Amino acid sequence: MRTVVIALGLICLMGAILAQNVGIGTSTPDPSARLDVSDNQRGILIPRLTTAQRNAITNPARSLLIYNTDCNEYQYYIPGTGWVSILTNLTAGGGSVGTLTAFPATGIWSGGFTAHWSPVAGATSYEVRVYQDCGSSTVVATATFQAGSTSGSVSASMPCNQARCYEVRATVSSTGCGSTASLLISNRVPVVRTPPNPCTTPNTWVSLPTPPNTMPTRENYVTIAHDGFIYVGFGHNTSCLLNDWWRWDPCSGTWTQLASSTAVNFGAGSFIFAIGSYMSEGGDVEGPSMPSTDMIQRPTAGQPKLTCLSPYMEPLEPVMAPMAM
Repeated sequence: MRTVVIALGLICLMGAILAQNVGIGTSTPDPSARLDVSDNQRGILIPRLTTAQRNAITNPARSLLIYNTDCNEYQYYIPGTGWVSILTNLTAGGGSVGTLTAFPATGIWSGGFTAHWSPVAGATSYEVRVYQDCGSSTVVATATFQAGSTSGSVSASMPCNQARCYEVRATVSSTGCGSTASLLISNRVPVVRTPPNPCTTPNTWVSLPTPPNTMPTRENYVTIAHDGFIYVGFGHNTSCLLNDWWRWDPCSGTWTQLASSTAVNFGAGSFIFAIGSYMSEGGDVEGPSMPSTDMIQRPTAGQPKLTCLSPYMEPLEPVMAPMAM
């Protein structure tokens, strides 16, 4: 009976161990890893094989990794393709030994850019991968170029003042190690679409383009810079109150009329501020009998509409509206 209890205990223990991820040098292995090795003085030795020993492996599994001692390369296996070398350097087109280098992009616009890289001798193709940002593994666009290329146009969404990153991958058909393909990966290069009128000189002012003729002139309007845009709206002219709302985009260099507010009676003393995902405006109106409690929360996008409100001395009820930034 004691033997049965011990046996059952061992079986339960083995089941618990197999159900967990294993940590070596750490008591808190990463949940995404089956094996997490932590050490600040030593590394991991991948099995080291000659080309002949590698070729003697029976039915190698997909992604099987070895270090080929004949040519000092890490290699992994892809069924149907063969052994693929992970290269860190290769003879470049200029005849010197060095890494595949990606250079700063040119022609950056909202829909993409032109990538540049150093030539690689023996490369059969190049692939440019665009990442969401320089620390991300999320690929937002790719482009493939033929052998001999050293630059190419890449289509990708380029938000204003947000750094994308690109790298170049060169595929080489064969190496001296007997592998069927080799992959050389370049450095990553940040790509940023900046405004057309950047303020680069301290203590200077840069004039913005004149607003369109459809934007009425006004007094006591509100304006705010928020989330990379400049917003202008409300106020009044000599005949009526205005409730239109405009946005200046520094990257495109254009004014856009957004959705107008509901009827709200703002005159003198208008103000605006932003808290989190809301923008709020308020103010008083001229005249001793006028209320000073009108306030509205504004969206930053919508369909254009312009309304000349009712006579500008007429009091209106306070209004509130949610906004999606």
